[in-house]
Amino acid sequence: MRGRREEAGVIVRLDQLDRACHINVSMWPAMARRMAKRYGPSLDARRGGDSLRWKVPLNAITFRTLRTDKPSRKRAIPAARLRKNGQFDDATRESGVRA
Repeated sequence: MRGRREEAGVIVRLDQLDRACHINVSMWPAMARRMAKRYGPSLDARRGGDSLRWKVPLNAITFRTLRTDKPSRKRAIPAARLRKNGQFDDATRESGVRA
């Protein structure tokens, strides 16, 4: 497996019916070593090649968010307003606006 930054990738498929997670690492040797250390030998261990696969239980994996150095810009969310007149249609009829 030769690593190329432009082509390296990890594909994770979550199968809720089988309660399994299918992980495919392609062109990324460091990630393949990490997966082998964490989940054991791959399904393609004998074959090798540019792509390696693992099948693990669904509850064995977690996803983390990527940390960034930039401070996050959180937008203010306006508070919900309650209508005094009840439903939306009632309020538009009283104000004279036709739908």
